[in-house]
Amino acid sequence: MGRTLGPFTDVSTARVDGAYEIYEGTDDEGRNIEILTLGISSSKDPSRRALLSDTVAWAHATRGPADAPILKADLNDEQPYVVTLRQTGYRGVERMLERMLAMGPATGPLPMTTGATTGQIPRVVHQHSNPHGIPAVPGSPAGSPVTPNSPMTPYLTAAKRTRPGWLIPIVIMLSLIVLGGGAFVVVLGLGSGDDMVADAQEEPPPMHDGAEPDVSLNLPEYLADLPPVDLFGPRFEGAEGTVVQPPGWPFAFRVPDGWNCQTGDPEHLMPVLTCKGSNGDNDAAPDALHLELVPCPGECGPRQREALEADWNSDPADRYDDDTLYFESGSASEYELSVSRFITPQQNAELNPEHLQLIVSGMSSTGDSTPLRQSINDIVTQTQTVD
Repeated sequence: MGRTLGPFTDVSTARVDGAYEIYEGTDDEGRNIEILTLGISSSKDPSRRALLSDTVAWAHATRGPADAPILKADLNDEQPYVVTLRQTGYRGVERMLERMLAMGPATGPLPMTTGATTGQIPRVVHQHSNPHGIPAVPGSPAGSPVTPNSPMTPYLTAAKRTRPGWLIPIVIMLSLIVLGGGAFVVVLGLGSGDDMVADAQEEPPPMHDGAEPDVSLNLPEYLADLPPVDLFGPRFEGAEGTVVQPPGWPFAFRVPDGWNCQTGDPEHLMPVLTCKGSNGDNDAAPDALHLELVPCPGECGPRQREALEADWNSDPADRYDDDTLYFESGSASEYELSVSRFITPQQNAELNPEHLQLIVSGMSSTGDSTPLRQSINDIVTQTQTVD
């Protein structure tokens, strides 16, 4: 007889790496599943729980055709866990485990409970980031994020190109939902007026905990008078949504109320941003949205753009305009949307390269992709050139 984990019974151990455990079993529908969880003692470590929570959102935002879907995740359980389908030819929870191993030592405390820098978020493309591209972390197996016999080794990866030092390595905090302390979440709800002007245009918004930040980077202004884009269907109407103002970024944008966005340190430009939605009583993992600013070299001509677009997505994509490609797929329960958009910074231009590729990757498995599409429509709207 196997053990019981959450609602699953008769599960058996498949792999143990320090604080992390993988089990195999079947769910109540008779499907073969894999379960990634924390060990009983590690489940009491808030840093480990925070890393698991962040990794589940990362897995949603980076899921590709070769990755098994997340069937269930309970990150608030006494022993938190995430479940994927176990099927030959698909990558399951192992890719999440390998990321967690790459972000810190497999055993012992993780120094991330107060927002200290903890590791690196891999670049998100439609195909998954190369796990071998995650720098080795002392204390991880064999000094590498991927062990030699790992099932993650045969990844399909996009070629990585040289980036300027300000972009690599990208260090961001991992206490997005489970832990709030130390994470700078710079958001401000829109006012109730018809002109949709955020109060933040007059003064910097307060920190998430109500404290006044010592902001050294300018916060981008939300531009309420731009013509709205509804390329992906629904968009925010009136005063809907919450404004996100990443310090030093060339634009602000809106997400649904209740979402959490990790904008980094207001004293340092972080060209990567992750947002997660609220799934309420839904058993599925919450929506995940990932944004990245990538420098486009030189004058950002056709050859440079083609190279960056090839890095972003090797599958056929649809074109919205001369600057924008997108990939969209979905089913009754799963929805994926990825956008590559070339922009010229209109705000904080002195902090950013003259030409940028904006990569936006979103994943929803809650059965309602409306919030995700609203956010991405708003991002495309806010990155229009201002005459």
